[in-house]
This record gives sequence, structure tokens and C-alpha cells, in this order.
Amino acid sequence: MSKYQTSYTILYALWDREEQGLYGSAYYSNIASALGDSILGVINLDMIAWDSNDDMAMDIHTSSTGNSSELSDTVCFVNTTYNIGLLPVVKNPGSEASDHASFWVNNYGAIMLIESFSDFNLYYHKTSDLLSAFNNTFYYKMSKLALGTIATLAGVREATGVALRDEPFINYALSQNYPNPFNPVTTIDYQLSSLTSVTLEVFDMLGRRVAILVDDAKPAGKHTAIWNASDYSSGIYVYRLRAENYSQMKIMALIK
Repeated sequence: MSKYQTSYTILYALWDREEQGLYGSAYYSNIASALGDSILGVINLDMIAWDSNDDMAMDIHTSSTGNSSELSDTVCFVNTTYNIGLLPVVKNPGSEASDHASFWVNNYGAIMLIESFSDFNLYYHKTSDLLSAFNNTFYYKMSKLALGTIATLAGVREATGVALRDEPFINYALSQNYPNPFNPVTTIDYQLSSLTSVTLEVFDMLGRRVAILVDDAKPAGKHTAIWNASDYSSGIYVYRLRAENYSQMKIMALIK
């Protein structure tokens, strides 16, 4: 992620003493709540390398707390959109026996990605729980799913590097909407490299088009579209820009 810019801060955290009572994550979550920190979402990775039958089944533990349900929807969306190849099962209400639960206590949205409980690690809490027992393919896919979800939520975009040419160059690009999450109005910026026909559409998580924000010819340069979602319910939405051979999708969260 270091080669990319994001609309939101990404924080990687390792918490100790989970088995003794979630002390590490509870400490962090309590301080964050006391300081009034805004947390877009917590993705807890717990036991993500065991899959004895290679079926790629995994569980997503979520709840009705904060935007937890929207987070689990985002995970499923990323898995499908990028053909990661996992078979997620959403558990709602999910288990409270891991670090994500500390954030539920403080009303933060949080989820846990974990191996399928129907195929539980045979070596759990044993000295035989070694790297040799890893299912590397499953571990890779679980890691990719987590990183893809983080990138989607954080609004990852390519970092600005050293200019490679003297003249300004404008390429096709679709920016992350702002604010995100939003209620009920959000702004979407995009840029075009030439005069072209443009469509900017919004879809719900079932793939149904719910709004057309732009459907017209636009000149080269930067443009802005506004979506007023006053008449729509809370949830995760996908917006897609199409121009010539360029097509790009991003997701946004409406929270009322």
C-alpha cells in the first residue's frame, strides 16, 4: 500500500492478550472512543490459513453494530468483483470471541474474516500448529480479500510520482467519492483525456441501476458530479464511469 495514496488513513494493528479477554483490542477501542476517533471499519483477521479440504469456504462474522453489515457486504462485493475465488458465509450475529468484538462494544463497525467453522483447524492450540499445516492458496486468497477490502474502503489511488513529461497530461480517472460514508449528498470527481461520451451510473449491491448522474459528451479535463441520495436507503452502492474504452467502478456507503 505504500505506493498508493488513500482518501482515508489505513492503520495496521496487532493486539495481544486476545485469549485472556480481548485486552489489547479493548484498550485500543476504548481510547479511540474516548478521543472521538472516526473509524470507517475494522477488519479482524483471525485464523486465515486453514482449509483442509481445499473448498475455499470461509466465514465473515458481522453484526448490526455501526456499519458492520455494510462492511460484510463490501467483502462479498470485492470477492466477486475481483474473482478471488473464496466461498464466504456471512454470520450475523457473528462470534464475539475475537478482537473485532471490542469495537462492537464502542459502536464501531467491525467484521472478522476467519476459516470456516465447519472445517476447524485440527491443530488449534497445539504445538503441531506449524507453518507446514498452512494451506498457502487459501491464505493468499484470504489476504488478498482483506487487502482488496481495505483498498476499497480507503479509496486507494495511485500515488503522484515524479513528472515524466514537461507538458501536463490528463488521463481517464475516477476518484473516490467524498465524503464517504455520506448522508445524503456526496461528490464524485472524474477526469477525461479527450472530448468523449460519458456515463456515470450508480448501482445497488444487487446490480440494479438506481441513478444516472452523467450521460452526455464531456470535454477533456476534470469534472464533478453530485449524487443526492435522499430517496435511497442506507447501504453500499457502486458507481461506474464509462468513457470510450475506459471503465472504472468504486463503492460508497450511504449511512442515514
